[in-house]
Amino acid sequence: SILGLTLEEGSHLRLSPCIPDEWPGYRIQWTLPEGTTYRIEVRNPQRCAARIQDLRHDQVPLPHEETTARLRLRRDRGRHEVLVTLAPPRSSTP
Repeated sequence: SILGLTLEEGSHLRLSPCIPDEWPGYRIQWTLPEGTTYRIEVRNPQRCAARIQDLRHDQVPLPHEETTARLRLRRDRGRHEVLVTLAPPRSSTP
């Protein structure tokens, strides 16, 4: 659960990382049964893992929520890259 990876309905990957702020991030490689491979990297450059700042799938930016991202899995026997960048909370201005 600390990595925040969940398979939803067999067709989507849900990412909701909750790593300690001290972690610089993590990388995993996940291969689906039919041979599609996902290389997932979560970066925490500011050492504050409060929210998702950026999500990219094969270098294409994707929309996401503050703390959760969902992406449709491709089952094409290819290799895919997912990059998640974490950041501090958004500053609130009065």
